[in-house]
Amino acid sequence: MDPPLKPLAPRRKELPCEFAPSKTARAAAFRAAAVGVGLAALFLFIAYSGFHDDQFGTGLGIGALGLVCLAGAWFMVDSARMSVLLDDDGIVVRRPGRARRVAWTDVASIAFGAQRKREHAGMGVRGAIVRAMSEYIDDPRLTDPYFVGRGRSDYEPSATVKLEGPGRGLQFTETLGWAFFLALYAESEARRIPIHRV
Repeated sequence: MDPPLKPLAPRRKELPCEFAPSKTARAAAFRAAAVGVGLAALFLFIAYSGFHDDQFGTGLGIGALGLVCLAGAWFMVDSARMSVLLDDDGIVVRRPGRARRVAWTDVASIAFGAQRKREHAGMGVRGAIVRAMSEYIDDPRLTDPYFVGRGRSDYEPSATVKLEGPGRGLQFTETLGWAFFLALYAESEARRIPIHRV
């Protein structure tokens, strides 16, 4: 008789623990912000020139594009400088100059997702072996990146926190890294918060 299998689940971290975007994600965000600022400057310069050439409508439209690029650049910098703290009371999202706390008791459910990074991921010999073996696997968690570390780098995790009542929830993207999502998953499971997979 085979011994019972150890249950598959992410390990719970000791609280409090703080997470922030990786250096690579921050560098990518700052590069994108620099491009956004450059485009904003170009569009605003063209718009300014358009006002002087009696092309008010065109200048206004191009100026609006410049402001959209500037807002996008600000959003990228703001996202790169955020951090998330998990503690005994709840989740704290910190951004420059402000913080938002969501108590565990206010969380209605959390939806976790994992999207493949590349279309060709899972192709080739390794992909063929995984697909062939998956037909014989009774427990889908054996191939789930939230439960199995192999292949985790092929996926981008995400999570959406839905709150009790009308409040605006929280959304987290892959910039925080797998460690954050695994800690959030384990903490949610330990606190018996409903978990959905999307």
